[in-house]
Amino acid sequence: MYSSFFGQSSFARHTIANRSSLVKVGKDTDLALFAPLGCGLQTGAGAILNTLDVEAGKTVAIFGVGSVGMSAVMAAKMRGAKEIIAVDLQQSRLDLAKKLGATSTILGNDPELISKIQKLSPPNGVHYAVDCSGIPAVIETMVDCLGTRGKAATVGAPTPGKRAGIDVFAQLVNGRQYVGCCEGDSIPNKIIPFLMEQHAKGNYPIENIISFYDIKDFEQAIKDTKDGKTLKAVLKWN
Repeated sequence: MYSSFFGQSSFARHTIANRSSLVKVGKDTDLALFAPLGCGLQTGAGAILNTLDVEAGKTVAIFGVGSVGMSAVMAAKMRGAKEIIAVDLQQSRLDLAKKLGATSTILGNDPELISKIQKLSPPNGVHYAVDCSGIPAVIETMVDCLGTRGKAATVGAPTPGKRAGIDVFAQLVNGRQYVGCCEGDSIPNKIIPFLMEQHAKGNYPIENIISFYDIKDFEQAIKDTKDGKTLKAVLKWN
């Protein structure tokens, strides 16, 4: 199979890949476990490590803690962020985020969401924020949660043509930044070995967010993902 969507295909036993996308790993590598690093997981981690370059002791809010957001949570913990705030509509995901490194969690439909984030990161908001939903309303809220000189990035992919509104005056006087982030601005042959090394050290426990399915059960995998039972489904060709 060949696909031009981000240069990858993921629903076939074999695929054609550009040489720049190949990463050499050891023969004993669990390819099923590390398969998601090629897309969503390097994106979430890369948003923290590369795009935002989160500094130790700073605060970060992560909007949407599916597999991408959970990867961002773990990366923020690696960086030594002082406050890691996870925001999602599902309490079960927030509970898992807390286990993986989030210091605080807030339901996404909380009417006091912005003020609660500002209290967690005084005086007026977080240093960094990541949106993993691609939903315009969420992006607007994320930017409003930024403090002075705060920086936010979007990794969620909405339908092309969607737009989000920005308070231009607040953006100006607070010196905020809102930037795009493609695949975590990652170089595959650098970030993937790094994340595998972090996993070996116990700092990146992705086994907590991955569920394996036989290829014949792909419909169940899709259903479980849509129902929120599974964060990251991996199909195994046995």
